[in-house]
Amino acid sequence: MEWFRDEPIEKLARECVQNALDAGLDNSKPVKVEFNLIDVNVDSIPDLKALKKNINSALETYKKEQSTESNAAFKVINLYENANKLLAKDTISVFQITDSNTSGMSWDKSKNCDFFTYMRASSHSSKGGDSSGSFGIGKMAPFVVSGIRTIFASSVYKQDNSYHQVTQGK
Repeated sequence: MEWFRDEPIEKLARECVQNALDAGLDNSKPVKVEFNLIDVNVDSIPDLKALKKNINSALETYKKEQSTESNAAFKVINLYENANKLLAKDTISVFQITDSNTSGMSWDKSKNCDFFTYMRASSHSSKGGDSSGSFGIGKMAPFVVSGIRTIFASSVYKQDNSYHQVTQGK
């Protein structure tokens, strides 16, 4: 995530556009990427109770296992405490990114499919060598922008002449 700390919005935008262009579907039409900042009710976050529990557990574990005297420890503790404050409000800002005229991220229960690679794999990419980004670090960019270090990804893709949708939070 350190790679994206300077200019996080610009670097996130670059990563999103790069990924969308690499997944372009119909070359006769432009790939479109939209960025929107929207406010949503905190209660609408899927499994909010578990998210809050995970944040509190991470905070308590960090406090027990780390020396809280260092500047780095202060930053981590501040991040978790800020996440708790954001989730205690009625609404939270969500940075929504959508793309169109792309193939989407497929899901086929293998560990080499696009959606698995994006949401679950570490330092791994399923992109070919001719893609703009293929090192697997760009998927960390959204976490730097998120005040609660949480993302939700949803993708629609075509497989066997039918459309499928997959969604997951991380």
